Amino acid sequence: MDKILRVGFVGLTHDHVWSELPHWKALPNISVAGVTENNSSLVDRFHTFFPGVPVFKDPISLFNSATIDAIQVMSSNLRSVEIGADALERGIHVLLEKPMASNLEGADKLLRAKSGSRAKLMINWPSWWRPNMKAAEEILKSGELGDIFYARMRMAHRGPQELGCSPEFCEWLYSETENGGGAYMDYCCYGAASFCYLFGKPERVEGWRGRLLKKNLPVDDNGLLTLYYKDKVCVAEGSWTQGPSHQGASFYGTSGVMELDKEHLWVTGAEGVRTQREFPPHHNNGPKHFVESILCNKEIEGIFSAELGREAQRVLELGKGRINIG
Repeated sequence: MDKILRVGFVGLTHDHVWSELPHWKALPNISVAGVTENNSSLVDRFHTFFPGVPVFKDPISLFNSATIDAIQVMSSNLRSVEIGADALERGIHVLLEKPMASNLEGADKLLRAKSGSRAKLMINWPSWWRPNMKAAEEILKSGELGDIFYARMRMAHRGPQELGCSPEFCEWLYSETENGGGAYMDYCCYGAASFCYLFGKPERVEGWRGRLLKKNLPVDDNGLLTLYYKDKVCVAEGSWTQGPSHQGASFYGTSGVMELDKEHLWVTGAEGVRTQREFPPHHNNGPKHFVESILCNKEIEGIFSAELGREAQRVLELGKGRINIG
């Protein structure tokens, strides 16, 4: 893997970029060829990670003016679709942050662009790089819990503004068009993707979202998405009204129960004894996996694949279609 991958960054309004840039900086086989962002303060912050990187006024200028092998897009869920599709059609590899798009139409557009290109498309789900999530997947595969009949994933905090998200991030998170919803799209998407990955395509989907506390918001502050399978029910919960923050999941089987938060994992066996499980550290991350997949010419599979991202988007769309915000 002696090749150096020339990477561009398109948009800096998605706050996840600031936790991803250290991962990029640690990679020995990339060079940053350019960034597109019209907000000078965000560019200044970017330059603290990669000093002197050229700034382009828009994605097309970046694509036309520099030799780019791959891009990370950190824009709104809506804008990321146009940027990603354009790059894929030019043969540029694309890394998108979750979810795949703001709606199913956008996910389909990306998938079509990928199918007509030799470039790779990866959807990054940050929670799936946590060591306890990888350990939970192995426990589910092992059959230790028996047959899973119920699962729940809850992602919740007090709200983007209250959490301290940047004004630029909040601006599009609070937009029905740019985000695709509110807490429902932002946080129920994790459960949608996780359950589709772990258990496959559901037979039926129901959704709900509403403004329970923040009546001044133009989008929902809470959401639910229920996936019905032949032998199990899975519920994805998203909230922008909960303090303290919580990110976790529970899996209920005929032989035991497994619970997770952001860092820990517990299993309660059939005898009723709850034990905290230890697991090895996990040193992979989105940028590292993306770059290795390109340089080693490996398919991007599993939860990070475009196909899984599209299925999660389909499920979200089915649930969203049954929602009425008052």
